[in-house]
Amino acid sequence: MYKHYSRSIYFADLVTYAALAINQTEAMTMTLAEYRKRQGMTQAEIAERIGRDTATVCRYEKGTRIPDLRTIRKIKAVTNGAVAEDDWAAEESTA
Repeated sequence: MYKHYSRSIYFADLVTYAALAINQTEAMTMTLAEYRKRQGMTQAEIAERIGRDTATVCRYEKGTRIPDLRTIRKIKAVTNGAVAEDDWAAEESTA
């Protein structure tokens, strides 16, 4: 009976740690502008890395334009996941 009890505690700890990891990952994501500023990058540098022009990056940051899925994935790759795909999906669903 003791082993069963210890396993259930262990499972509960795993669930708690998994939930914390998910919340921590969500908390670590940021907007494209935040990421760019923290990295000391210009809009032109981001634009070059994702294959878009500077004006388009400016529109992405202001929220007046939503990137297509391929560009969102490039942004995610360039920022090492700091800017998540769902950042624009949330904006798109409210529009």
